[in-house]
Amino acid sequence: MVRNVAPGAKSYESDGKIIFSNGGRYIIVTDAAGGYCRIQDLYSKSRNPYVTLDYKPFDSLPKKDAQRLTHFRIMKREEM
Repeated sequence: MVRNVAPGAKSYESDGKIIFSNGGRYIIVTDAAGGYCRIQDLYSKSRNPYVTLDYKPFDSLPKKDAQRLTHFRIMKREEM
């Protein structure tokens, strides 16, 4: 995912999350303890700046689908 969304990204830790950023519009916010990651649109003026894999904003999604479509499960090595 990082290669597609933020090619060449560097990682750093912030508030217990691992952030991948290449200085562009999107960053990937990873919650290793929770087992998921999300794509954040840094240019979003929305209250919830997360997007789907095809970059649709969270606010444009049906409420019942929004979290499912913006939280991506992190696979364990043995699942790969």
